Amino acid sequence: MAQDISFAIKAGEGLGSIGPSGSGKSSLARILVGAWQPIRGSVRIDGVVLDHGSVESLGSYIGYLSQDVELSAGTVAENIASFDPKASAENIIAAARAGGVHDMIVCLAEGTKLGSARAAPLALYGDPFLVVLDEPNSG
Repeated sequence: MAQDISFAIKAGEGLGSIGPSGSGKSSLARILVGAWQPIRGSVRIDGVVLDHGSVESLGSYIGYLSQDVELSAGTVAENIASFDPKASAENIIAAARAGGVHDMIVCLAEGTKLGSARAAPLALYGDPFLVVLDEPNSG
């Protein structure tokens, strides 16, 4: 299990976490996005301590892709926007382009609906300033 981790990442930088199964990589990802609270220590984003209250206000600024994800029943656009009722077509298209799936989507029949399926939704919708991908190649 990962312990006593400390690092700082500047805008535009990336960080990879490599280790055997069960070593704490997914736990670290969940802590970084505020889904779990650390047992000790803290996570700071732009100097602000990430706690349960701040997670809800930061939700639209953090993109997270877990290793076990499912698409929900709905349109492709609804899934990209995480069913945000205020989602704009411009933001949905931007996320699809950033994720490299725009060209594939435009080849689908208009109004294509998705059923529940194991797949990877875009963690890029809304242009988040922090993107955490937990084993993005596993699916």
